[in-house]
Amino acid sequence: MFETLNLVILQETMQVSKVLNYIPKEELERLSIEYKVDYQVKKLYGQTMFQLLLFSMLNVKYNSLRVMEEFYHSLAFKSIANKNFESVKYNSIRDRLVAINSDYFEAIFNSCLKNIRRNT
Repeated sequence: MFETLNLVILQETMQVSKVLNYIPKEELERLSIEYKVDYQVKKLYGQTMFQLLLFSMLNVKYNSLRVMEEFYHSLAFKSIANKNFESVKYNSIRDRLVAINSDYFEAIFNSCLKNIRRNT
């Protein structure tokens, strides 16, 4: 049973990686600077929040802040984000989602769409 579960998580992680490959990390960094989403942020940077949201949306049918907290601490997410993370609670994720400039996510979407159209 655990082998099947690990295989499912690995397959889902690969799908998230495939989606993230449409958006170069340099582009995410450029957009975070342009939209100033990391101003006075210590842990939950814009790029990490985007990756966490995407990871959560692609892995569960019904997302919640507590599910996102669990994903944040999972090895699967850490392998996608390629970072070591400190402990984060669900209320910190909530506060960050409320404060982050939503135009940042729209710009990521538009950039991703442009890259997909260019590749097809």
